[in-house]
Amino acid sequence: MPERIPGAFDKEPGEYNKKDYEAHGWLDPKWADFPTQKQQLEKQQTQGRLDLGPENNPTDFKRQAKFTDLPFETQNRVRSYVEKRLGVSEADMIKNYGRDLDNAYIRASNRGSNSAEGQDYYTGGPGTDQRRSGELAAHLGMNVSSVHYGRAALSHNTAPEEDIQRTEAVAKALQTDPDTEQFSKGGTYSRGTHTTARNAARVMTQATQGVHPLDVKGETNKGTPARSAIAASDWAVKAPTYGDAQEFPRIADANPVIDRHEYRGAAGIKDFGEDTRADLVAGSHSNKTLRVPHPFEPGQEIDALNLYASHTLRQAGEQRGLPAHVAQPVHWFEQKITSYSSKPRGRYKGVQKPPSESVLNPVQQARVRQPSPGRQGKLF
Repeated sequence: MPERIPGAFDKEPGEYNKKDYEAHGWLDPKWADFPTQKQQLEKQQTQGRLDLGPENNPTDFKRQAKFTDLPFETQNRVRSYVEKRLGVSEADMIKNYGRDLDNAYIRASNRGSNSAEGQDYYTGGPGTDQRRSGELAAHLGMNVSSVHYGRAALSHNTAPEEDIQRTEAVAKALQTDPDTEQFSKGGTYSRGTHTTARNAARVMTQATQGVHPLDVKGETNKGTPARSAIAASDWAVKAPTYGDAQEFPRIADANPVIDRHEYRGAAGIKDFGEDTRADLVAGSHSNKTLRVPHPFEPGQEIDALNLYASHTLRQAGEQRGLPAHVAQPVHWFEQKITSYSSKPRGRYKGVQKPPSESVLNPVQQARVRQPSPGRQGKLF
């Protein structure tokens, strides 16, 4: 059998690995310097954090619970649940995520670039998530950590691009009146729900008092006390992970942010109007089967389904040399442009046409021509 040519497109999407990504020039050298959770925690213990003043002092990174921290019997119970509900094994999920990641980079190569859409969303470049937060914090004279985690508290069921406007509205209201209960009635400054506005206000207010954003207590959408203001619950991890992704985007093995787009990707679902399995699973994350004891916080619970999806997406990225907060937005954007709804669903009132074959399978174009090399996206 002839030796494979590095950088060739003779593999099928889903079969690429780190060597293939290196051969194509898809890996930014700076990613190799991203610390792991363990390295970041050790650095904080030995070096501490620079005191940059109350308006700029960053918060400390807190260890994130991983799926592999759960007991084996709990892991297997979650695997069985997902295989029954979505019809995919752990290996299937990694393969499905990997296929989308490969297609995203092949698509970039076809347009003469080494950077997939979304890869710098958290980790750098003009107009990215972290830079937008920094600009808003400077504009308001706030600690940027307050903006990151305040945005996370306001992110429930909203478009990411609206988080900044909502956060600015709540922050400005607090500068006029520091009472977080001002969001209890009447028009909400956040244009969101009263609950998320109050929770975000608590995060922003208490961050200036030395409370870690992830330790700020809040309330649920039913008005009952919640362990986390950011999550608005005692067990959810999606919103806190979103806050961590903005505050600490360069943790190589962090938990990727998981939403319904990621659940669809795990199951390989493109027509989410016809196939509703992933949406049903995403909406059932409060199921007692999936709310399990926290692995290192006694007496607390955590969403094991989210941890499982994070685990498989992170593995797909690691196999290709992609840090967690690079792989996730790349996959998210790829899933968005290749999925559709053939039936009216929720806010999708109309019927959408499926993407063209060239969109779904960019490797076909790659095999008929060798694209010119592009320039890798820069991190700041």
